[in-house]
Amino acid sequence: MPTVLITGANRGLGLEFVRQYSEKNWNVIATCRNPQQARDLNNLGRNINIKPLDVRDLGSITRCADELNSIPIDILILNAGVFPQKGATLAETDFNLWADGFETNAVSAAKLALCFKENILKSKQKKIIALSSKAGSMTENKTGGNFIYRSSKSALNSIVVGLAEEFRSEGITCVAIIPGMTQTDMGGSKAPRTTTISVKDMRSVISTLTEKESGLFLDYDGNEIAW
Repeated sequence: MPTVLITGANRGLGLEFVRQYSEKNWNVIATCRNPQQARDLNNLGRNINIKPLDVRDLGSITRCADELNSIPIDILILNAGVFPQKGATLAETDFNLWADGFETNAVSAAKLALCFKENILKSKQKKIIALSSKAGSMTENKTGGNFIYRSSKSALNSIVVGLAEEFRSEGITCVAIIPGMTQTDMGGSKAPRTTTISVKDMRSVISTLTEKESGLFLDYDGNEIAW
């Protein structure tokens, strides 16, 4: 039975990833900051191992990896993220929030990939999947605004490319993928896509990835997005 580890698993897309992989009889390692308070996650039940992990705390990442050091992880899904000051112009941007945005959305991805690399190498599928956003595409940026979120997702994309090159010789596939505008706390209730559809689409893309796609930036249909 394959194993997937999902960060930010207590709500939104993370919770739906847990639900769908569990229903497909995967072993699911679901991580979040406060497992005791994650009511919806705890109610999902089967095949789910819930672990405390705060992606903003590098020590927390290390401790979680140490606890799981003998477990093969087929897919590492880097889902946890924040969207500080949604809609803010540069003049409205609180520069004090920039570091937290980078730590959560980008720096944590590199640390997680490093700490769980050995688990991934023990598995059959060997995949690292980072949930990104079209907002991180410099080519697609036609409006400005959302400087913290955009720049942190661009940094995440750069990290994915770096991981793909550094891990290529060891057979690890690293990809950035977008869910599209989805009905989550981040996307809002009026977004056109439900979490069920978004996760189903991304799971389909993830399942067909091979080493030749490593380092790509993809949408939920598997189409390549310009950097």
